[in-house]
Amino acid sequence: MPLLALPLLGLATACSDEPDEDPETVVQAVVDARTTGECDDYDDHFVDGDAVGGCGEPQPVVGDGPQVGDAEVDGDMAEVEVVDHYDCSTWDEPDQEYVDVFTLVVEDGEWLIDDIEFSETTSDDCFS
Repeated sequence: MPLLALPLLGLATACSDEPDEDPETVVQAVVDARTTGECDDYDDHFVDGDAVGGCGEPQPVVGDGPQVGDAEVDGDMAEVEVVDHYDCSTWDEPDQEYVDVFTLVVEDGEWLIDDIEFSETTSDDCFS
């Protein structure tokens, strides 16, 4: 093998360890499952299949629905913010925004959710 090919071989090997999906795609899949109630592969997006938060009944969509932000990636860790709203129309109040933060890690060559920091905002904040 020519010496010039050796560095390229190493580059190809290093690139093959990159996850196929980006962190935002993984978070979007979880958000979509929770929104639609279609939870067949929900646990597959979490470290050790240990799902954080629940998935079951479809969740009501308020406005444009949950918005998945851009990932902040630091090596094999990432954080993704998801902005959503509580529907406060029942009380003639504007919708209340909240932000959940998803923490992901690369495990076995794929991005998986390690934790979700749920917002402290609740529907009670419709009255503030």
